[in-house]
Amino acid sequence: MSLQTDLIFLRALNESKAISKAVNGRIYGTAIPLPDADADRVPVPYVIVTFDGMENDLETKDEGFEGEEDTVKVGVLYAARTNDSIHALGEAIRIAIRDFFEGIAPDSDVYGLVPESYVLKGERIEYDPLKPCYYQKLNYECVTKR
Repeated sequence: MSLQTDLIFLRALNESKAISKAVNGRIYGTAIPLPDADADRVPVPYVIVTFDGMENDLETKDEGFEGEEDTVKVGVLYAARTNDSIHALGEAIRIAIRDFFEGIAPDSDVYGLVPESYVLKGERIEYDPLKPCYYQKLNYECVTKR
């Protein structure tokens, strides 16, 4: 299930009414689908969740070909018009993901996608004068069952 870890992040953000409202429903997986190649015209704010790779953790040679756990990297890139709004959106995204993971019931159909744990790192806030907008990426390193 670790190859689907980004899907649980998408679900967490899509089920957050606060996030959906803040970005006018513009929550995307991997990329923003556009009819043309001009990505500079994407309205902000928005959120893009990406699957940024994974690595299997083989702890001993006795485990066979693959270990029991994977480390999966998921990125959450978001953009907003102002410096204040990028800070507020980032904090709301962080809280929405954490609260969703902590509140999901074991009998939920997606419970198996929830990471056992994660380490969160945030990149610096950047400014794109062509849009114009501020943007930042949160990087989640998730421990999952393989």
